[in-house]
Amino acid sequence: MKAEAEKHKAPSGSQYLKWLILILTVFSYLMGFIVRFAWPPLITVAVPDLKIDMTQAGLFMSAFYIGYVLTHIPAGLLADRFGVRYLLAGALMVEGVSTLGMGYVASFIPGFLLRIVTGLGAGMVYSACVKSVTTWFSDKERGMAFGFLMVSPTLGVLVANIVVPMVLRFFQWRTVFTIVGVWAIALSVVLFLMMKDTGERAQGKSFMEGLRFVVRNKNILKMSGAGFCLMWIQISFISWGNAALKNAGFSLENAGAAMTLLGIGGLFGPLVSGYLSDRSGNKKWLVITGFFCLIPLILLFGFAGTSFGAKAVMACALGFVFGYLNTFLPLMVAEYSGPQWAASAGGVSGCIFQIGAIIGPVFLGLSIDITGKYQVIWWLLAAGPLAGLLFLLSLKAPKTVPNMA
Repeated sequence: MKAEAEKHKAPSGSQYLKWLILILTVFSYLMGFIVRFAWPPLITVAVPDLKIDMTQAGLFMSAFYIGYVLTHIPAGLLADRFGVRYLLAGALMVEGVSTLGMGYVASFIPGFLLRIVTGLGAGMVYSACVKSVTTWFSDKERGMAFGFLMVSPTLGVLVANIVVPMVLRFFQWRTVFTIVGVWAIALSVVLFLMMKDTGERAQGKSFMEGLRFVVRNKNILKMSGAGFCLMWIQISFISWGNAALKNAGFSLENAGAAMTLLGIGGLFGPLVSGYLSDRSGNKKWLVITGFFCLIPLILLFGFAGTSFGAKAVMACALGFVFGYLNTFLPLMVAEYSGPQWAASAGGVSGCIFQIGAIIGPVFLGLSIDITGKYQVIWWLLAAGPLAGLLFLLSLKAPKTVPNMA
C-alpha cells in the first residue's frame, strides 16, 4: 500500500492530550531557535571578553549549523523506529548542557566545539516534531497543528532578541547562556515525564528502510528541492536585508524596524496557511501561489525607491508569505510519506532545506563582492521562488484522506 494513499486515524483518547503534546512539541522546536540565536545579540560584549575576532564570532554560528545538519537524517530514522519521547528529551538535554557550558568558556576552541554539540542536539528535534504532529493529528487538523509548530522559528528569534538585552542590563553575557541552558534542561525533564507517543512505529525489516523509501519518493524529493529554494530566500534575506537597506541610504534604526516587521508578519503566516490547508483539497496550488507571490514582493522590496513606508509594508508582507510557506514544507512531506515514515522524510527533507540556508547567504555575499552592488541580491533572491516553482509544478497533490478521528 502506497504511503500517499495511507489512511491515518488520529489516536483515541482525550482531545486535550493531543493539544498538550502539540504544546510540548512546539516548545521543543522553539528552544532550538532560542539556543541558536542567543549568541548574535551577545557578540559585541562577548568578543572582547573571549579575546576573539569577528570572524571567530561568526564561526560560532557556523559551528551550530555543522551539528544541526548532521543529525537531521539519523534522528528521523530513530524517531520512526523508536518514537519521539526519549529522542526529544535527550535532544533538549544535549542543547541545555552544551548551552550552559558556553557560559564558562574562556577561548574560541571550547566555544566552537560546544556550539557544534548544541547544533547536534537541535538537529534531532525537527524530524521528531514532524513525527509527533503527523501521528497525533488527523488530516483535517494537521495543517493547523503544523501552523502552530512553524511559528517557532520567528518566535525564537523574537524571544532571543527580547530576553538577551533584558538580561544584559543586570548580568554578564555568560548569564544569558546559563539561563537559556537551564530552560532547555528543565524542558528536557518535562518532556521525559509528560511526552507520549501514539505507538505508531516503522514496520520495515531494515533500519535504513525509511531512508530508501524517501530517496525513491519523487514527490518528497521535489518538496525538498522547493524547500531548499525557500530556505535560500529566507535566510539570505534575513542575513543581508539590514545591510542592503543601510546601503540604500536608510538608517540602522529603520533597517531594524523593517526586519522586525518581517518577523511580525512571519508570526501570522503559518496560522493562515495551516487554517487554509485543513480546508483545501489541493495544497499544491496553495503553496504554488505563495511561491509565485514571493517574486514580485522581493523585487518591489528591493527596487521600491527610498520610501521607508513602502519598504515596511513589503517587509511585513514578505514575512507573512515566508511564514505561510513554512507550514507546507513539513505538512506536505508528511502527507507524502505517511505516518510510518514521517520522521525519516522530515529528516531527509530538513537536511536539504538547511543546506539551502547555509549556502544561500554565502553565495549572495560573494555576488556582492564580485559586482560591488547590493542590487544584485534582489535578482538572485527572486530567482529562488522561480526555481522552486519548477519543482512544484510537476508535483502531484497530496491525497486528502477522510477524517476518521
